[in-house]
Amino acid sequence: ARAVIDEVIHNVKTPNEKLNAYTHQIMCVMSETSEYGKGAEMGLEILSKYGIDIPLFPTKAVMAKEEVKYKLALRNRSLVSCLLSFPIKDDPLLALCQQLNICTMYSGKPDVVKLLYWKLIQYVLKRGSFSSNLVPIIGEGAFLYVRANDIKRSNEFATTTQALIPRIRDDKKNCVHSMLCVCSAMSLLQHFGSVSSPYLQVHKDFKLMGEVEMALNGLNGYAQCFFGAGCELGPLFESKLFVVEEYCRNLGRKSSLILFSMFRQFALNLRKPSKNPSELVGEAFNEEQVLSELEGSAHYQTLRDSSSLRMQLAFVFWNEADMIDLLKILETYPLQDQFAARLHNRLAFTGLAAFAMCHKKGCASFKALGEKCLDRFELLSKNGSVNARPVYLFLKSMKSPSRDAFRKAIEACTEGNFVNL
Repeated sequence: ARAVIDEVIHNVKTPNEKLNAYTHQIMCVMSETSEYGKGAEMGLEILSKYGIDIPLFPTKAVMAKEEVKYKLALRNRSLVSCLLSFPIKDDPLLALCQQLNICTMYSGKPDVVKLLYWKLIQYVLKRGSFSSNLVPIIGEGAFLYVRANDIKRSNEFATTTQALIPRIRDDKKNCVHSMLCVCSAMSLLQHFGSVSSPYLQVHKDFKLMGEVEMALNGLNGYAQCFFGAGCELGPLFESKLFVVEEYCRNLGRKSSLILFSMFRQFALNLRKPSKNPSELVGEAFNEEQVLSELEGSAHYQTLRDSSSLRMQLAFVFWNEADMIDLLKILETYPLQDQFAARLHNRLAFTGLAAFAMCHKKGCASFKALGEKCLDRFELLSKNGSVNARPVYLFLKSMKSPSRDAFRKAIEACTEGNFVNL
């Protein structure tokens, strides 16, 4: 395939045809070898031919200079107000940049991604139009800022994406992709219960399109928001997980099969009596057996997810020994995640358990972990997150127990209907 594309690039005559060929060249690199770093290098080199220069390793001076240029281009206007009035026209350069954006994100180059956003928005403002490819690019920007804990910028990009989605409904794939990004960003501030249904719809839409990976991402977000909102567990929710397990099994998606089986076992542990409810062992999942069959990053990520769910169970059913063991595991993981709801669920119960156990002999170091969790929820609370405020108050009450502190935490949990807390 690469040889054919290289020949097409050599023989095409128009600039648009060449850009289309370049786009497929990058897509080929991603699909055949998953060499996202190489794809990023190729894409940046191609962009430079069209007057958009982005260094692969930008310095702080370059970042500061380009951010000023970006802000000057907006002229104190909001991003959404700048773009809403522009007509939508096909633009092969933006199609190329959509693939480049994926490469730079997955190759771990956040500064390059930011430069790409700033440069593209300047390009669009100068051109006076944009294609549907720009909307998921901005949506991915909201995704990036979620991971960077930049709530203001994440909200700006998510709001812009949400406003532009109705204008690209004819491009179903980019429309649904954009909605997935919006769901992730909006779950930073909006109640998880209001975001779970859009996540489920994204899953259904991508499934109909045959986009397996994106469909599973949508259902992952749905399940995490469902748990985070404290929604009622029962056979209906478990049946949805069972159906997607069969979907993963039939398509050979082992990692996703493990994840959704884990979710179902977690729900079963909360709903049905078991000998040790803080262990993920039962009809849907066996943690010890699964982990023994995994290596490398698959083992690392699965252990994070299973330990996070087990931490919730250990705290709810008050198993102090398991809480201590799980804290030792979870304190080794970074306090970041591109899925806001998944990070929320992990840090909420990690922080609660850390403050509960830090007074035990040999566990004093857990207090620092609890403080880090508390800091995150304090930041989110100050920015208006309805999900974070009850957790923040609960963490404060566990850190410095008093009747008044617990009363405030209970009232906040009741107000938001967070029965899981």
